Amino acid sequence: MKYKPLEKMHQTDGSDDQSRFLYSMNDFAEREPGTLLDTVHFYWDALSGDRGDLPNVTDFDARDLFGADIPDLVSSVDVRSDDPQNYLMLDHPKSPLGPFGGQMINKRIREFPNKLHREATQKEYLICKQTRRPFYHEIDQVIGGISRHYVRVLLPLMDNSGAVVKVAVVLRRLTPSYRMFETVA
Repeated sequence: MKYKPLEKMHQTDGSDDQSRFLYSMNDFAEREPGTLLDTVHFYWDALSGDRGDLPNVTDFDARDLFGADIPDLVSSVDVRSDDPQNYLMLDHPKSPLGPFGGQMINKRIREFPNKLHREATQKEYLICKQTRRPFYHEIDQVIGGISRHYVRVLLPLMDNSGAVVKVAVVLRRLTPSYRMFETVA
């Protein structure tokens, strides 16, 4: 089954290269049944209830789904700042391949070690925050010599005042990440 992205972006910067594809949530429903993304999205959607509003950040707890064994590919970002460069990675999937994994926990987006990924990510989190809608992306990139290809869903969460203050992030790797080459520091 072929899916057509709503938006496509391709960027290069030196040896870094990335393509990012935004898909509809209808495509999400067809592509992700039974996956981790689907499970967490279903939970997020169920917390909205009949109100049709976003789930409250205090109600959304991945331990309700997974107990203490929360999958590494479920993370979150504090988006309370008005400046997306100051969004805080509360947790981040781990990676044995260098600076794009668990090293990002409790770091601001501005501290991401790669300009292409940093700028695209902060823009996507900001749009999710502003529009108050989930977003589903496929990302294929070589950054810092590391090849990564994955899909990701962003799920906004609000506080008691109705402001989006956190974004839950869930990944599914399409291929294993691997080092293609060493970059010069």
